[in-house]
Amino acid sequence: MRCSAWLIALTIVGSLSGCGAKVFNDDERYRIAEETVPTVEPIAVRLSHDIRFGPGEQNIRDGEKRTLDQFLVRNTVSRQDAIVLVGRDDAVSDRIAEIYKHLAPYDLRITVASGGSGAEPESFDTVRVVVHRTLVRLPNCPDWSGSPSDDGTNRHFSNHGCATAINLGLMVARPSDLARGRNIGSMDGEYGSLAIQRYRLGETKPLITDSLDAVANAAGTGESGNSGGSN
Repeated sequence: MRCSAWLIALTIVGSLSGCGAKVFNDDERYRIAEETVPTVEPIAVRLSHDIRFGPGEQNIRDGEKRTLDQFLVRNTVSRQDAIVLVGRDDAVSDRIAEIYKHLAPYDLRITVASGGSGAEPESFDTVRVVVHRTLVRLPNCPDWSGSPSDDGTNRHFSNHGCATAINLGLMVARPSDLARGRNIGSMDGEYGSLAIQRYRLGETKPLITDSLDAVANAAGTGESGNSGGSN
């Protein structure tokens, strides 16, 4: 009787071990977890418009100005876009200066690309305005197609992170930052080292609080800006 019980127990254990879930190592678990979290997708878009000049002309014709303005308005070009002025060679510098002058009221971020950028116009008497824009593709959320319970494969449930991803995509001021971070600007090494020195010596300056903080602190301590007497 005792031997039969042991055989039954061993049979049950063997059956359970054969049906066990797959064991993932750490790298596989992290990869699966990242693949199953909804994310926003930056999409690069390039728009272009050609400004044509007559042979030897430096000023923009009125008709070219109108079509350029229509291009900017139709595509809602703004400071979120990167604008590049491209010519066939360096001889178009005077023409580009005129385009700069015309675009000044739009307050755009404009740079100039030299030859070999891959976006040069076909004609030497043409300057191309290239608009580089990044759009945001939001994930298909909410997604309750899967069960919110653990499925044993280290995958997040289908709607995990949807709200966070959508909020990021809707709030980002410059969508291109999702594709690539901005370059660090120049830094004064001496100024930076002095800041570290002050921090180590405990000589850092306190943060400047605005008037709202001052009012809130005064209300919390019972102080008032009025000089009237008490009741």
